[in-house]
Amino acid sequence: MRPRRRAITTGVLVVFLASLAVVLARPLLLAGALLIGTWLLLRQYRFVSAVSTIDDSIAVDQTLETETVAPNGSVPVTLEVTVDQSPALALEAVAGLPVAANVERPLTVSIDRRERTGTAEMSVQWPVSGTHRFTGASVVAADELFSETITTGSTPTMTVSGYMSRISEITAAVDRVAVTMETSDAYRRESGFEPNELRQYTWGDTPSRIDWNVTARLGNLHIRDYESGTTRRTTLVVDHRATLSDGGPTNTKLDYLCEVALATNDDLQNAGDAIGLLTVGDGGLTTQLSTRSSQEQYETIRKQLLSIEPTTATDHVPHLSIGTWTGPERTDTDLRRRIEELERNEAGDAFASTLVPYYERQLTYEERFSDDPIVAAVKSMLIQGVTPNWTVFFTDDSYPVELYQAVKIARRGSTHVLVVLTPTVLFETWTDPDARTVYDRYTAFEEYRRSLAELDRVDAIEVGPTDRFNILLASIRGQRRRDGVVQ
Repeated sequence: MRPRRRAITTGVLVVFLASLAVVLARPLLLAGALLIGTWLLLRQYRFVSAVSTIDDSIAVDQTLETETVAPNGSVPVTLEVTVDQSPALALEAVAGLPVAANVERPLTVSIDRRERTGTAEMSVQWPVSGTHRFTGASVVAADELFSETITTGSTPTMTVSGYMSRISEITAAVDRVAVTMETSDAYRRESGFEPNELRQYTWGDTPSRIDWNVTARLGNLHIRDYESGTTRRTTLVVDHRATLSDGGPTNTKLDYLCEVALATNDDLQNAGDAIGLLTVGDGGLTTQLSTRSSQEQYETIRKQLLSIEPTTATDHVPHLSIGTWTGPERTDTDLRRRIEELERNEAGDAFASTLVPYYERQLTYEERFSDDPIVAAVKSMLIQGVTPNWTVFFTDDSYPVELYQAVKIARRGSTHVLVVLTPTVLFETWTDPDARTVYDRYTAFEEYRRSLAELDRVDAIEVGPTDRFNILLASIRGQRRRDGVVQ
């Protein structure tokens, strides 16, 4: 309960009269102070009694026309206040809108002493994705002397979902990612408990939960925690090396990839699935967030993706361009098998004796890629025991051999791998292009994408500017017509 200006003035008057009565020795003034003080206490008692009655009889409903909306969409919100009988005090209710709601003024309802109900409606804009819960409405009961605030009423939840990209042509790629993940994974797994992340053994842990394979590999006791199998765990691996800055000031490779990654984050948030993030620059890992399914996690990843920038190029290990991609290389297992065949079947053969040392020199296949940032990032994920259902790469075709190896490594710890790939050729500036050369480069990219998609449990999709692709096709058709080729 808070006194209003009139009650404060009355209290000051009581104190003044009582003090003056003492100073002037006037009992009449003291009697006046007591009379006014008694009246003030009686009004206070009546006010408290009225507030208690209102608190028991009031009903406040905050309702939404719909509980889901796209970002920046508007939804009418209705505030309705009802009391069982006409209140002895004036009431004003203020809706408990979430902080993320965008309104020009508060949504309020006023009820005077002759009314029993009041309703107000306002269109509220929702610019921020996520789940936003209302607080109880604040009902202020007041008379001429005192006021009191009661918090009561329903607390609905607004879900802002459905990603709205600033790149209009990105929608098709976003849909392909969603369809790929849903169809390959049946979207939801069967019920039960599935392994989550590793942690070191601490006193009090159940010995039966010790992961002995990991303990043997790492040298000390490790526990594997388990979580309910009702959600997927997805790790996004976002490449933001210098090559991702291709594309000019409007929309770069990284812009396209981040738009798709943002939409994927929103889709996983709507499904309540756990998500983690690895971002990789030229110098290595720049962000590492383990899988979580909290509101804070979704917002953190969203902010990270919105602020990410290409890193500065450093001295790179020489790598093959997409135009020189010749297909998958032999792994250590393939090489050892070939060496054994040569030694067993071609014993004493001069040709075999020449090939064996050649193959043995290549046995460090995986070590050749240990300095590549994206390969190192995936390996660190596996070493830490992270086992997502999905690992989703967002990168380009600048390092085809290294990416191919990273995808194969990721399959060891993931149920499925998805590669979202941008073709460099569509982000370059063409000055009087040789359409045939450009087309051949795009064809090489498409062959590389298919080689990734042919791997077991791997899907690969393309994302890029469709207008540049259409220009390329038009150039090819024009050149063929000039060459006399029938379309």
